[in-house]
Order: sequence, then C-alpha cells, then structure tokens
Amino acid sequence: IKEPSNTNNPSEKGGENYYPDSYLKDGRTLEEFLKDNNLKTLYDYDNGGEHKNATVVGHAAYLMEEKGAVKSEEQLAKLWYNSLFLMSSYSNFEDCALAVIKTAKNMGLSPSSIEIIQEAFYETKMLEKDKYKVTGTVTADNKEIANLKIILKNESDNKTYQISTNTKGEFEFKDLPKGKYTIIIENNNYKSWKKTFEMTNKDIEENIKLEKITSNNNDCDFYMEIDDIMNITMKGPALRGRIERGKIQIGDEVEIVGKKKAIVNDITLAFENKDYALAGEYVAIFLEGIEESDVNVGDTLKIVSCNNDNNYNRRGEDECFTYLVEKGEINIIAYKDTCPKDVIIPNTIEEVPVTKLTSLAFRNKKITSVKLPNTLIEIGGSVFSDNLLKTVIIPNSVKTIESNAFDNNILEHVELGENIGIIGDSAFKGDYKHTGNNIKELVIPNNVNKIGDWAFQYNSITNLTLGNKLEKIGHSSFENNNIKELIIPNSVKEIDKYAFGFNPLETVTIGKGVNEIGNEAFGKFLNKDDTLRKIINKSNNAFDWKEILFLMPSARCNGESSSNCTIATGTIIDEDEGLKLEITN
Repeated sequence: IKEPSNTNNPSEKGGENYYPDSYLKDGRTLEEFLKDNNLKTLYDYDNGGEHKNATVVGHAAYLMEEKGAVKSEEQLAKLWYNSLFLMSSYSNFEDCALAVIKTAKNMGLSPSSIEIIQEAFYETKMLEKDKYKVTGTVTADNKEIANLKIILKNESDNKTYQISTNTKGEFEFKDLPKGKYTIIIENNNYKSWKKTFEMTNKDIEENIKLEKITSNNNDCDFYMEIDDIMNITMKGPALRGRIERGKIQIGDEVEIVGKKKAIVNDITLAFENKDYALAGEYVAIFLEGIEESDVNVGDTLKIVSCNNDNNYNRRGEDECFTYLVEKGEINIIAYKDTCPKDVIIPNTIEEVPVTKLTSLAFRNKKITSVKLPNTLIEIGGSVFSDNLLKTVIIPNSVKTIESNAFDNNILEHVELGENIGIIGDSAFKGDYKHTGNNIKELVIPNNVNKIGDWAFQYNSITNLTLGNKLEKIGHSSFENNNIKELIIPNSVKEIDKYAFGFNPLETVTIGKGVNEIGNEAFGKFLNKDDTLRKIINKSNNAFDWKEILFLMPSARCNGESSSNCTIATGTIIDEDEGLKLEITN
C-alpha cells in the first residue's frame, strides 16, 4: 500500500497516517459515529482491526521495496512469508516487526538492507525508535579534516563516546538513546569547539567548522594528550604525556575533556616532584579525586583555570602534613605514617585556613580518632576510609562529604554539621558482616539535599531522623540497618531502589512530595516474618506496590490480583502467608 492515508479503511491505531477522514463522510464526530452504530471502539467496526493491520503492514512492505531492502517482489514475499513461522495468533505489531527483522538476518540480507527494514517499521510506527545517531562533517578553511578525535558526552549519565573522522572528515555516532548530549572537539591545531543539543525523536546532523590556531604563547592554554596511565598506590593514577602547549602547575583546575574536572595536586618530572611543568616536558600529573576508571589512554587534558604566579599555588610540608596552598586556602593531600594515630587537624597552617582534605589523604593509616578544624569545607573521597575511627564530629563549616569518606571504620557515633549539602556514595558504609561501622542513631541535618547510594548501608541504625530539605535518597542508602519506624519528610521527591531494604520496618510514612519510589525500596513483603504492617501515604500518589514490595502472585491488592497493584491507598493481603498491610493517607 503506497499511500495509507488515502485508504478508506477505518483504523484505531498506527499513527497519524492511519487515521483517514473519509470513513466519516457525513461530517459526524467519532463519538457520534460510534453511538449511531452501537459501537464502543473502531475495532468493533473494523472486525478487530483487520483493515488497520493490512494498511500498516502493507505500507511497511511498500517502503522496504521502494527503498531497496529487497531485490525483487519475490524476495519480499519470501521474507514476509517466512516471518510468519516466528509469529503466533497473539502477535502484535512489534512481534511482527521483530519477526521480519530476524527473518531478514536468517536470509542473509545485508546490514544496509536490514537497516532499511528497521526504518520502515519506525516510519509506520510498528516499532518505536529508541536508538538514534549523530552524523556530520568537520572542516577548517573549507577543507575536510581527517583523523580528528571527536567526543560525544551524554549529559544524563556522563557516558562518553569517542571516534575519529574518516578521510572525508565525516563522523557517525550510532545507537544512541534519547537524551541531552554535548559534542566536544579539543585539538592542538584548532580552537576548542563544543555544542550541546537535545536528542528527541530524530537523528542529528551537525556540520562543524573549526578555526585554526595560528600562534599561542599563553601559559594558561595548557594542552596534553595522555599516552600512558600508571596507578600509584595511595596516590591514584599518574596521567603521563608530553605537554604540547602552555604550562601546568599545582592547584590548576583541568578537565579530562568530555569527562571530569579536577585540581592538579601533584606533578612529577623524571621522578622528581615539581610545582609546575612547561610545554615540551614529559610529565606525570595527579588529579584530585580521579580514579583509574575515570580516564583512558588517548584522553586529553586542557586548562580550566590557572594563575601565572608560581608562588600563588605551591606545595608545602611539615612534620605530619603534606599540603597545597591554593588561592589563600590549605588543601591537605597526605598524612605521614610516622605521625600520631590520634589526629588533630589545625584550623590554619602557615596562618592560612585549612578548607579541604583531598581524596585518600588519611586512608588506611590506622587512625583511631580525628578532630576536624572549624574552617573545613570539603571532605574528599576515601579520605578516612579503612581506619579505626569510633566517633566522628563533622563541624558546621563542612558543606560536602564525598564518596567513601568514612567507610570501613568501626564508627558508633556520628554527628553531622548543619551546613552539609551532599553526602556521597558509601560515605559511611559498613560491611555486610557488620564488623565495620556500627552507627545506631543518626540525624540528617536540614540542609542535606541528597544522600548518595549505599551511604549508610550495613550499619545498625535504629533511630533515623531525616532533614526537611532532603530531595533524593539513593540506592541502598540505608539498606541492612535496624530501622522500625520510618518518616520520609515532605521535601523528598525520589526514593531509589532498595533504599531501606532489609530493615525490620513496621510503619512507613511517605511525605507529600514523593513521586518516585524504586523497586523493593522498603524491602520485600513475602512471608509471616515480615514486620511491615502500615504505610501512611501522604503524597496521595498511586505507586506500583507490586514492584516496591515485591509482592507474590498470591497477594491480593484491594481484592484484586497483585499484578495490578498501582494504588494510593488500600489493603494488601496474602492469606497464604498470613500477611496484611494497610496503606492509608
């Protein structure tokens, strides 16, 4: 069928091309047409949708032949006939499309033919397109640029894709999900180029024109391609390469292009520590908070912010601490093994305030206690992990606690400062044998906006108070504790999966602002040993309790099968297990 919109067959689904107006010749509305003919839907008029199916499928077949997916009508007929053996009487449009595609592969059709077949199903909406591509050409001075590295970053999950242009300057990123993306080009010979766009329901074509760099003696225009990565114990990955232009020094902020930004906390040249390095030198650069999984050989580093005064950012050292002086602040980057295990971190060093503790600075030092300074703002990743701390008091000056900051200690008491905004992933995580952190009471301050994944997993928390500005509770963040009564504040919008799994919960109160609850967020509702008996749903939103509570098929939800349990209030009963759960508002 070449023109489905010209057919006179009524149809209910299949997209705007499959809603011909001609069946309503006398001007009646759809509702009037159905009422006059004692019909509930167009399916009743269309004998179950036979005409609709013929229209949609017929047009898909036309598109395949028209665009060259098959060599002949005979091959087209064989393709569709053979696909019938992969379908049943219950097959829908999607089943039909997938069967044809699989048959095409079995018949040995070329990848380009299969791509045309898929596009035919997308166009007729027999398949919903969920993968897209970004294509284009890169030129400078009207000449195509070959072998140019291009980075595409998914802004939603920070995943990056990397390809190089072909001999004609062309590039193509395939199989991309919908989302927000940024194209990034960084090259020693051309000015940086970046563009962000939204991938919605169609492929993107972007023809890029770059501007050549004629000369650049600016120290702050640092650029280096990483040609080797070596992981150094207690320091992290050494990013090695030759500086192609500019200058780099301790305290500069750089970007692993398309991935992450970080501060330079160490530079080595010929195995000697340096405060800075220049163009032409082969160096190893260490970046704060960067792990080996964050970076790859072939990635490039560029400057984000720098200062040409060599005395402005510099390294310092005293009896116990190695530190950086950065823009009038002290960042402690290491603690010496020979120093006391009862650590006191001063408010100032060299009369400069201590504001930051860099990732790994105190990790695995057998530290038994620590006093943090009232000037501290940021506690870096894994700073105190793998120690013997029993008590931690976070001062009010601290705003951020990064991932794994205090995991694998023996903590029993934690006081969190009132200005903390983010608690990172696994920040206070224990271990599954409960031989590590053992926090029993916890108050999350009002300013905390997000609690990261696994943040307090495997502790022994019995009394939990959540702050009134909290918006997101991460994956498994309080899993495996001893919480019986849980009150989610009205500010919370999202509770991720397993957030409170494996707790002896009896009562849960869901705040007014909650609109998303992940699978098994409050554990499973399976047998008589489960203690959860009451959920107060102040949000009045209907949630899918089958997934949230992992209901068994024997459970009944307001008297109906548990397979349909998306409700705001009601009663869940599993008589086989003697369980009853009330959901009220």
